[in-house]
Amino acid sequence: DKVIVKNVFSGTSSTATVNSNALIERLEFADGSSLTWAQITQQGLMQFGTDGKDEMIGYSGIDEMHGGAGNDVIDGGTGTNRLYGGAGNDTLKVSTTARDNLFVGGTGDDTLHGSFYSDTYLFNLGDGADTIYEIANGYANVTDVLRFGEGIGAEQIWLGRSGNDLQLQLLGTDDQVFIKNWYSSTSSQVEQFQLDDGRALSSSQVNNLVNAMAAFGAPAGGESGLTPTQKEQLDLVIAANWQ
Repeated sequence: DKVIVKNVFSGTSSTATVNSNALIERLEFADGSSLTWAQITQQGLMQFGTDGKDEMIGYSGIDEMHGGAGNDVIDGGTGTNRLYGGAGNDTLKVSTTARDNLFVGGTGDDTLHGSFYSDTYLFNLGDGADTIYEIANGYANVTDVLRFGEGIGAEQIWLGRSGNDLQLQLLGTDDQVFIKNWYSSTSSQVEQFQLDDGRALSSSQVNNLVNAMAAFGAPAGGESGLTPTQKEQLDLVIAANWQ
């Protein structure tokens, strides 16, 4: 069961407004408890999209937003956000001042826009081709993470340079991630890559793998085509950097 209050929000994350004429100021429950609008927004909002193209706007609390199917635009706004694109080619974004955000593009070719603070991007098998736009503002103790889901091993991730972007391809699949402008500015980089098995690769080690893999040529059709000797050599470089 659910109740939908129509037309409460309008605008974008930077210009979001609340329509006071459509607002319910207080929710009262059978046990005698109640919630004011201010208490609701402090707790954050959970939103679910439809099977069509949705445009969703978050608020200043801890928002959890699920786009569902369709090519959705999910704007978490400020606060701390958990954004799930679902199926379709989605755009997930937050305010630059949002903190500790989680982006899960889901299946389809998604575009993910991070904040000045720590962001985590989760990429799973079958998620298609995602593009990450990361930004930084020189703040201390900020760690952006690209986390690979279950079943993705270090030996499967082929790193390469594509123009000014970093490209990470999953061998044997059509899945890949582009981190835009990686080679243009360190502010466009994520600080760490993580695997489900606990291993991690830091941004300072990325070029070790990019250079080693470039020496063997770009993979064709999602396969590396390495000889057993080449694979053994590359595995040593992978093991030395993914730890």
